[in-house]
Amino acid sequence: MRTWIFAAVLAVTATAAPGHAASPLVCAPDAPPDKFRLLRQLTLDLYGRIPTIEEYQALADRPDLDAAAIDAMFTTDEFFVGARDYFRHLIWGGLPDDLSIVGNQRVVTRQATTNLYFAGNLRATFRGRADVSCLDQAQTEFDAAGRPLPISTFADASCAGGTCRQEGYVMVTPYWATAPVKVCAFDAQALATGTGTTPPTCGPYTINAGCGCGAGLRYCLPSAGDANHAAIRDALADEAPRIFESVVRAHGSYFDAFTTRRSFVNGPLVQFYGQLSGPGVALRQGGAIGYDGRMPAALPALGFAERDTWMPVERDDVHAGVLTTAGFMLRFASNRARVNRWYTAFRCEPFLPPAGGLPPEPPGLPDPNLRTRNGCGGCHDTIERAAAHWGRWRNTSQVGYLSPADVDFTAARAECTTATPAGSRAFCGAYFITDRNSTHPDELATWKGWPQARAYLSDAEAMAIDRGPAGLVDEPAEQAKVGECAVRTLAQTLLGRELTADETLTWLPQATAAFAAGGYDWSALYRALIDLPQYRVTR
Repeated sequence: MRTWIFAAVLAVTATAAPGHAASPLVCAPDAPPDKFRLLRQLTLDLYGRIPTIEEYQALADRPDLDAAAIDAMFTTDEFFVGARDYFRHLIWGGLPDDLSIVGNQRVVTRQATTNLYFAGNLRATFRGRADVSCLDQAQTEFDAAGRPLPISTFADASCAGGTCRQEGYVMVTPYWATAPVKVCAFDAQALATGTGTTPPTCGPYTINAGCGCGAGLRYCLPSAGDANHAAIRDALADEAPRIFESVVRAHGSYFDAFTTRRSFVNGPLVQFYGQLSGPGVALRQGGAIGYDGRMPAALPALGFAERDTWMPVERDDVHAGVLTTAGFMLRFASNRARVNRWYTAFRCEPFLPPAGGLPPEPPGLPDPNLRTRNGCGGCHDTIERAAAHWGRWRNTSQVGYLSPADVDFTAARAECTTATPAGSRAFCGAYFITDRNSTHPDELATWKGWPQARAYLSDAEAMAIDRGPAGLVDEPAEQAKVGECAVRTLAQTLLGRELTADETLTWLPQATAAFAAGGYDWSALYRALIDLPQYRVTR
């Protein structure tokens, strides 16, 4: 039914516009392609490949590539995989190799000369220095609690207390392998409690000298460059596109991709969410700040090796589709970066500097409020208000949700206005305005101790913090912008050019209205676009 709505509306608008296949300055064909060229064109666009010999042969005895045959192409797995790839590119889904996806304290590196796995982290307090690894010999001596005893000690002024300690290795079968590997014994610890005056319970987010990587190294990640590290990185990048794919498969509303609680995990993501994800080390010390990852409460029983098996999971109601996946928020680690990608990819409204460049700053300290700073307000008035939608989500390469118990956005946090204790100092510096991250007297006088995401917002604007990213599409005007951008982006992708002024003024609004009338079914939009004369004469 939705396809017929599109066809009826788009056919009317398409016949009124000239058949532009490319820029008016570029020569282009002015007749529709024959059936074989059309098959090639559709197969390239829908599947990302050229037709097979068998597909050409099947078409040879038919008069043309009719509507029924084209409809069938939109029901294949290849089409849905192609849709996934389309959206992966749209959100810049890849994660850079140098991006930290877990805290450095839980990364184990294999030494090429010895094949020893060694973690240069806070557990190095046993050794006295992070760059001191263990000896390439088996660890045989343990204390009564089961902790390894140093095999070698040596004096070094750079070590804690002037003494470095070295242990041996133990054999461990890590979660990513089927055979045991050599792991430095301090890092391989898998005891239930750590060390210290009040020993903590060891777990996924506990950093303590007595808490190692856990059984099977479950709490640690191989370093960048390792294929198993890449498996988790690739899975993080694939989660958001798979949400898009699921919406397309179900012929659901395009906006479901930005509001749904449903997501998908494979074996590496089960390991990441269950054992590896969490905020940075300093945010977990002292017990003042709880970890609320807002990840699926029940993860499927998938082994790490099950990389091609993806299963649905339900997240809680603070989630907003692709916009709160770990991959998206790690890729765009600040709230402003998340807004920038949202407006560029999904509203077709990129933030551009003034044509003449930014004006010079006046003398004195620059205005900390970017909404009123000279030359910045044109973009940042929008950016700062939109960024509030991610106000409760951790940033700067952290994964997690700042629950109301963690952060009150209606008042200053007392401990962040004074010399804070070690356990919360980093938390205050990361998420609140303090005298360590601000030097402007006016800002400190008004906003010291307040959450950074709340500063300079009116009470009405601050409501976006608890509406979350789903609040970016909860009003008709917002949906109209995002819907029109979806039509424009897909049309320009298929045509291989920007829309002409005439198409923008006449065709685009009517095509967007048809998209809305069809329930924002992205597949139906795609199917209608390939019937346009503009598309049929594209080469």
